[in-house]
Amino acid sequence: MDIISCWVAIILFLLFETNFLIEYSKKLNFNLPYKNDYLKIIESGGSIHYLLFLKRAYSNFWINLFTCYVCLSVWLSFIFSIISFNLLEFPKINFYGLVGYLILKILAKYSVN
Repeated sequence: MDIISCWVAIILFLLFETNFLIEYSKKLNFNLPYKNDYLKIIESGGSIHYLLFLKRAYSNFWINLFTCYVCLSVWLSFIFSIISFNLLEFPKINFYGLVGYLILKILAKYSVN
């Protein structure tokens, strides 16, 4: 359960606090939804995170679900609980995953670059 919560926290941190989706999609040459539109904004001098861009430009149920860290945490925790055959641990995985994400976010904010 502790390891699964760590994975949830790491996934949330990577998605919401870094631009790893865009960077890896460039390096591994795979296409993300609306990536070209996002890159045009960035190249023209814009400064926006990819998930925020998706939420503002193409808001629908699935994008809102993916761009909400609480919603995504619930679904990731649920999926990991099913994979580990332990649905009773779902609330703990979700709670500790969210707490871990928020701790990582605070640590990144106050870290020295």
